[in-house]
Amino acid sequence: MARILAVIAIFLGVLLFIGGGTLIYYGIYRHNINKRLAQGITHKKGLMSPWWMPVILLAASVILSTPILVIVILSAVSYGVITDVEHVEVSVSMETGFYTAEEMEEGFLSVYSIEENPGYAKTTQTVGEMEFTCFAAEDLFASYHPHYLVYSDITGTLPEDAVFLFEGTLCQDGNPIEGYSNIAYAKEMPVCIISGMQEDAEVSDYMLHLNCTAFDSAAVSAVQEYVNGEGEFPDESVIVHYEVDFDLNP
Repeated sequence: MARILAVIAIFLGVLLFIGGGTLIYYGIYRHNINKRLAQGITHKKGLMSPWWMPVILLAASVILSTPILVIVILSAVSYGVITDVEHVEVSVSMETGFYTAEEMEEGFLSVYSIEENPGYAKTTQTVGEMEFTCFAAEDLFASYHPHYLVYSDITGTLPEDAVFLFEGTLCQDGNPIEGYSNIAYAKEMPVCIISGMQEDAEVSDYMLHLNCTAFDSAAVSAVQEYVNGEGEFPDESVIVHYEVDFDLNP
């Protein structure tokens, strides 16, 4: 939302710059014309027509605003959320991304680690045969960094071909405000959920409730249909279910 407002502000600023600049030049132009007429000067002088001023100001605006637009676009890209990933359902308003261990080693994602991340408070919970590690940002509005990362890894002896369903719910002051569902495979572990609050979020009491359900490999299609909102939860294929809560206000 903030980036959209920034683009709108730039657009309105360009309009104001062109309109204001044209009016000011038109006033100067009229003043000089009237002054010359009052002095009896009728021959043409090198005064540019006011009709050229909007064109010149538009060109100047493009030159001046392009670097700002590039910065806004790069800030969106560098935020750390990639939505074009296989087996991912993304909640747009939460800017949530879901990554495999291999993907976490690529590009800007490689700066984050399951061991330690400066500026984040680390919490680890081991439930059954799964370990969940949450990194909550100490500064909720830190620029260009996610508000939280949650790594999920197998520590026990779950089937190597198991399919996992992750369902996260972000709660504010105890009330659910957003949710998302992702599907992953045992061979992709550890997987990582990277997310941010809504950009107009207020400093408040945030908590993440995460459900992790392991299914038999034969349930891949059924789980995918459920994630896509096209089918029922495949209860008959559940191997084990885990629930964890993380305080996102370190």
